Amino acid sequence: MLYPIEQKDTFVPPYLNMFYALAEALRQSRRWLVVGYSFADDIIRAMFARSSKPDTVLVLVHPDPNVADKVRAEPGWKGQIRSIMTKFGESETNTRIASAIV
Repeated sequence: MLYPIEQKDTFVPPYLNMFYALAEALRQSRRWLVVGYSFADDIIRAMFARSSKPDTVLVLVHPDPNVADKVRAEPGWKGQIRSIMTKFGESETNTRIASAIV
């Protein structure tokens, strides 16, 4: 969960704790599922890119195709992105996520 503010002070709680937990989770898995996040935050986008490996699969559920392009354009991005351009909660979304995450 991210607080909706422009500038985040990454060295104070709760941000330091959240960024550490995110970095650890990204490091421990090669399959990532992101639902409804626009990747507008440079810090978060860079964390994903730095943590990506050639075998990383990001399943991105977002109706805007430009969001996947934002991640792909981030310097250091090495994985693949499987975009599901729909809104979470629509009837076919869960089925599409299940087939994309494998």
